[in-house]
Amino acid sequence: SYIYFQDYSMTLYTTVELLMGLIDLPVDPNKSTPVIVFIMYVLYMIFAYLLMLNLLIAMMDDTFWRIAQEREQLWKVQIAASILLLEQRLPKYFKFRSGLSGRSLGFDDDAWYLGIEELMNEKRRRKGPVNADLML
Repeated sequence: SYIYFQDYSMTLYTTVELLMGLIDLPVDPNKSTPVIVFIMYVLYMIFAYLLMLNLLIAMMDDTFWRIAQEREQLWKVQIAASILLLEQRLPKYFKFRSGLSGRSLGFDDDAWYLGIEELMNEKRRRKGPVNADLML
């Protein structure tokens, strides 16, 4: 009686079109809708939900590993930026040159360079790096 639900493949195709919003419900509102339409709708919604959840987890994992790889470098840049910001806000009579001149480092320019050195306490030095497995 329904041409859109005459066999399984046509029912599946029609249900997917309905879920995507491509067509309106192609049934007479006075007749009852076949049960397979509701079953296909529920299965498709569960599949779509799991697929979207999997995609979200994959994106979060990728972002985490990218940040984890760059965190040491980002930390050093943030410390240098904070130092420079604090130096700019000091009154002129407190300002003095910090860092090393380019000439003392073997460069030909007159720029000044900041060095950031990481110090570890004895307890941490004995244990080794906190995330040794990430430092491959």
